[in-house]
Amino acid sequence: MRRLNNPQYQQRNLLLLLPLILLAIVTWILDKRLTPNLSPTLRADLLEFFRQLFPCLFAITVAFIIPSQKTWVKVFSVSIIYLILLLCIENLIENFAGNAGICALSALSYLLVFQDKQDENSPHKNKLFLAEKIIAIALPFITLISLLIVIRQIRVFVLVAFNDTFSQSLLSIIFAPIFLLLQSLGFQEIVGQVALLRYQNDMISSFINAIYITNIFSLPTIIMARSFFTSGAQRLFLTMLSLIAVLTSSVGTCISLIYIVLIIFWPGTFAILLICSLICYLSSYALEVQAITSINNLYIPDLDLSLAIPFFYSQSTLTLEITGVLMPLSLMFLLMIISKESSNLKRQRHNYAISGIVPTDQGNPDLSVLAILRALGGISNISTVENEVGLLKFKIVDPTLLIYANINALCLRPAEYDRVRKVLYCEIGEQSPIIALKIAAFIKNEFGEQTHEIIVPKSFTIRPMPHVHHSGSPSLNQS
Repeated sequence: MRRLNNPQYQQRNLLLLLPLILLAIVTWILDKRLTPNLSPTLRADLLEFFRQLFPCLFAITVAFIIPSQKTWVKVFSVSIIYLILLLCIENLIENFAGNAGICALSALSYLLVFQDKQDENSPHKNKLFLAEKIIAIALPFITLISLLIVIRQIRVFVLVAFNDTFSQSLLSIIFAPIFLLLQSLGFQEIVGQVALLRYQNDMISSFINAIYITNIFSLPTIIMARSFFTSGAQRLFLTMLSLIAVLTSSVGTCISLIYIVLIIFWPGTFAILLICSLICYLSSYALEVQAITSINNLYIPDLDLSLAIPFFYSQSTLTLEITGVLMPLSLMFLLMIISKESSNLKRQRHNYAISGIVPTDQGNPDLSVLAILRALGGISNISTVENEVGLLKFKIVDPTLLIYANINALCLRPAEYDRVRKVLYCEIGEQSPIIALKIAAFIKNEFGEQTHEIIVPKSFTIRPMPHVHHSGSPSLNQS
């Protein structure tokens, strides 16, 4: 899935927002207050249909935006696999009426093995082609079975551990992140039903508030905070995703799909969000905040905001909401700063180790240039180089000469290679403009020719001087 972070195709990622927006619009239209003339049976059937349709559209959109020579083959394959998985899960689980996020995530695993058109000079062309196709088709079903096994084990753990003694202690805090993890797959009612039966009043209020604050406040905040550390189309995508998270925070299927986006692209951000749910639980318990809504209204499958208390209901409620905003901001900024500093230090150490030169000035970019040229297979393997705000784009001649271990060590994050355009993307950082100029100079004068050649005048005829005789030399005439 790292191919979706390819800078050449990041603008296509905005298409992922379209299924979320359309699903929110359809859900709002089918609300009883907007369409009172619909019968309850028809309304329930339509909602169930759209909750299963839009995850399929989401998976199709992901397959469409991934760069490939066989886009329509991927789209058709993902669609068929999704429908088959949906039929399988409806037969495996009785009374399945939740969103089909688990089917979308399993169908997308097909793209992990799907092969693009291989390079013509690759020596492994068409090798093990049949085996790769079999694995690509079997992987979604293996993923679905694995996720169902995990969900079943979580359900057993909840039923066994969530006893009367456990529900009265702060150890029950772990059920808040479990609820969010299951919500991303559409099975959050497992924890909700058990919590309704076994939680005490003070604990169930903290549990409800942790889920409510995390989805309503922490989720869009942490996505917006993540966008501060990106640039270009990726920042635009995260900003739009945070706005959609605000608008669709009450729609359970939309929240599940947003969680799937985080799990695929930014799993670290999703992990921080789970930590925020723990902090919200403790804050709600310490502040003794009453339940913002009832547990029957807690994303089963959607959240009715009209049944929740107002945002500014009390001082303790306002304090909890501010905590839900400030905590993900603080954690995200702290994590990104630590990650950036460690990446810079690691990159400098690997530069010195790879090049074999001990520099006197650690800010000297010449060392990085030597290490990059060696990792890319030499000057002759680079056609062009461009710099875009800390990102270097190399046009590669022969991709088999690339040393990915050394390249990843030199970059702030793992390098991305576009096999279609033969372009390698390396995020270097602040020294990228200088490094790009030096490498471009090497490419321009590969053999060390002078930039300004000496101008040679036109040839002219050599004629003898008037006092020189043609008969021969003076010495010979005298003799």
